[in-house]
Amino acid sequence: VRFLEQQNKLLETKLQFFQNRQCCESNLEPLFEGYIETLRREAECVEADSGRLSSELNHVQEVLEGYKK
Repeated sequence: VRFLEQQNKLLETKLQFFQNRQCCESNLEPLFEGYIETLRREAECVEADSGRLSSELNHVQEVLEGYKK
């Protein structure tokens, strides 16, 4: 009987642990999803800026070549 009581207590503890773990994971998921979405938007902006700056650099280099002649 004691052995079964110990096993029952162990199972109750494990169940409580997993229930708490699931609760915490579900609370953090929206936070990380929001953070990931913010990073995606920032990456898109950086990519757009990179293209714009590359074009601007090419233009300035062409202007400088014109002055060298």
